[in-house]
Amino acid sequence: MKRDRYIVHYLAARARAEPIHLLLHYADVDYERHDLSMKELASGERGKQFPSSQLPVLEILTRDERPCISQSGSIMRYLAREHGLVANDPVEAARQDAVFELSQEFAKVNPMVNLWPKSELAIQEFLNKGCGNGSGYPVQPRLQAASQLLGENKFFSGNDVEPCYADFNMWHYLDNLDSLIPDILKSMSTSKQDLSNLSDWMLRIAQLPGVAQYLSTRPRGTDLGKTGTIIQESYKRHKPWD
Repeated sequence: MKRDRYIVHYLAARARAEPIHLLLHYADVDYERHDLSMKELASGERGKQFPSSQLPVLEILTRDERPCISQSGSIMRYLAREHGLVANDPVEAARQDAVFELSQEFAKVNPMVNLWPKSELAIQEFLNKGCGNGSGYPVQPRLQAASQLLGENKFFSGNDVEPCYADFNMWHYLDNLDSLIPDILKSMSTSKQDLSNLSDWMLRIAQLPGVAQYLSTRPRGTDLGKTGTIIQESYKRHKPWD
């Protein structure tokens, strides 16, 4: 019987832990998924056990001390090194990490999909200045940058053999963007910058071994989010509690 190598502690949300789940399923790694309830989160008791009291947390079970790692980026980079999903060459590794950091600029889409009631005004504001920190940047130029970085390659790893950890992070954020604004890649394409390579890449990642199985069975939330959020509408359509 295989032993779980990790526990991924997070919430029943498609947010910062989602790329971790995608990577682990692609790498065919046995692990436990622990989704904290909103009650557990509000109590603060579980948070005291985690570094910086932040989620997500990766608990490593293969070491006697069972160390915990926080910060989604740190977790993804650790797993990439452990499971061969980052380039060995330092320059190529830095290029892959640049893609990862670009994908992080879309992070504000997470609460819009999982927590906030749907608002066309909020969506428009996000499109205008939802990327990055501070005053923010428009979404479209960042999508164009992603398209240019991918180019004619099959993956953001820079090769046609297999993806790297940055692929899973980027896929998650573009998937959430598409949940917020259906067919966003098509609507954001222009005569100067066609984003169809990103659309093809999205499908390619979704069909990868392990990833396809996860996407067909990934848990749907129960007590997370407010009525009217995108994710709650999705739950209602699929009736996960039936």
